[in-house]
Amino acid sequence: MRRKLFSIFAAFSLAGFLVLSLWWARSQFGDEVWVRCTGGSLVIFGADGSFAAGASAYFDPSVGTGGYVGPKLLLKFLRDGSLGKKVTRFAGVEVFTAAFTPSTFRVLVVPVAYPLLLLAVPPVWWAVSRLRAASRFSRGGCLVCGYDLRASAERCPECGTACTTSGASERP
Repeated sequence: MRRKLFSIFAAFSLAGFLVLSLWWARSQFGDEVWVRCTGGSLVIFGADGSFAAGASAYFDPSVGTGGYVGPKLLLKFLRDGSLGKKVTRFAGVEVFTAAFTPSTFRVLVVPVAYPLLLLAVPPVWWAVSRLRAASRFSRGGCLVCGYDLRASAERCPECGTACTTSGASERP
């Protein structure tokens, strides 16, 4: 029962963390936020004021013929200094900020491999835990703690979990 309550609490905690972090990120990036993947990088662009309306040429293909230039051109302008900006670079991540009266913009450029690796951790962790539980079960161990259940018929003496099969106690 405690384990189930902890799992529910952890799920609510994770949901709250995600909501708050997205809310915070939204407040940092401004009125308009665009996310695009280009040239092996994830580009997150946020703008306030009049710059937000003008940025659609970089991110909105529906601007029409001649108006849409794509996020690759924005990255070129940012990296060669055509847009007045402050640049911070660390481990392949680039942060560009600029303030024009009365508008500002912020651009975060992250190699696509970083979010992919970060998003791959939970499924791999889940798969490893499932494989470990299956291994414990096949050896006659408790699914929760791995304690040897060959001598126990009903409950695990270590954690109190009910035995799921009678085969666990029949092994030599």
